[in-house]
Amino acid sequence: MQLSDQRWAEIESKLPKVVDIQTRLLLPIEFISLKSGWESRLDEAAVCLRDASEVACDAVYALRQAHANLIWFREDAPDAPQEINACNFCKFYIDDVALRLYASAEHVRNFIIGFLDIQKSSLKPFRKRGFSKLDIVRGYLHKEMPSHAISIAIEGLLFDENWKKIIEYRNTWVHKQPPLIKGLGIVYERKGRWTKSDNSYKLGFGGGDKPKFTVDELLENVSFATHALINLLTDLTNLLYVRLSELGINMDENGQTKVGI
Repeated sequence: MQLSDQRWAEIESKLPKVVDIQTRLLLPIEFISLKSGWESRLDEAAVCLRDASEVACDAVYALRQAHANLIWFREDAPDAPQEINACNFCKFYIDDVALRLYASAEHVRNFIIGFLDIQKSSLKPFRKRGFSKLDIVRGYLHKEMPSHAISIAIEGLLFDENWKKIIEYRNTWVHKQPPLIKGLGIVYERKGRWTKSDNSYKLGFGGGDKPKFTVDELLENVSFATHALINLLTDLTNLLYVRLSELGINMDENGQTKVGI
């Protein structure tokens, strides 16, 4: 794939700046342990948020490749358009983004539990079939501390329409038949082909079943969902920095750690 510098610049303009967050989370965990004390889980929480940012970085890389492959095979390849290749490779990376967004959000859930020192027993009443672990934590926060900045930030993500669509897509992809995508040739749902009419059965041939999504729709959804997650990570990183500052741990303008004694 040999996209022009202009094409890459166009793609980069659509991506969230997650690397900045990852850099801010290069924190001295031992100092956090020292300043927060042996009973605190703040050091573990900081590692969880770092993990979330690393997975989010991977998601952004996959998102970049989804855009690039769609443009290359549809418009810029010497023998373009290659619509099946454009849809197939774009979908491959979209699927990867969706899986990583879900994983990053679960690391966020572990950060929240440690940061707020939520006990495992406190979450038990909020467990429901089909709920992700982050949904469970949101239920707890909504009831116990609805005005907390973390509660508001989490609801901003989980109630985002694009986030909900992509998580539903991911859940279907993992637990059921992967959703059918337009542009990949004839596709079939998992269902019997015979249909009953009066007292007889009929079988149709050809055409397959109607796809549920286009790659363009999915790419838009997953792009907005990625931005929503990065916004959450930014908010949580800022809250972590406030807590660290209260403990006497600060970062100077060069990114160096300053620890008060």
